[in-house]
Amino acid sequence: MMKKVLTGVAGLVALAASAAWAGNVEIKGQGMAFAPDMAFANVGDTLSFRNLASHFVESYPGMIPDGATPMKSEMGADYDYNATKEGIYIYKCPPHMGARMVGAVVVGKPAGAGATVDKLMASAPGELKTLLGKLKEALPAHGM
Repeated sequence: MMKKVLTGVAGLVALAASAAWAGNVEIKGQGMAFAPDMAFANVGDTLSFRNLASHFVESYPGMIPDGATPMKSEMGADYDYNATKEGIYIYKCPPHMGARMVGAVVVGKPAGAGATVDKLMASAPGELKTLLGKLKEALPAHGM
């Protein structure tokens, strides 16, 4: 019985510790771009989109981890997104696609991140090619 109690307490402590370590990654609308245009976060972090006066955030279809909730904010409103799934998230500001207002966040250290970027690159529209190329170059510096 005592072993079950201790196991339960250890689980609660681990859960509380992970919640305490959850962070915040701020991404701002600056002119016709997201700043930064790519970021790295941990599972459980909040992606805080700010300064979106004439922008909104929307996931690229098929370019978020399987099972992740798609991003979709309201025009001009701050937006918080809880990154609960490890993987690569690609998003856009639909009204400013002509200016290539796109961004990427890598959450956790997903296995095969380079291969995932290659796969995304193969089917990506032109406005994503530069961003995905930068992302591929940045992965090794983050242990991927």
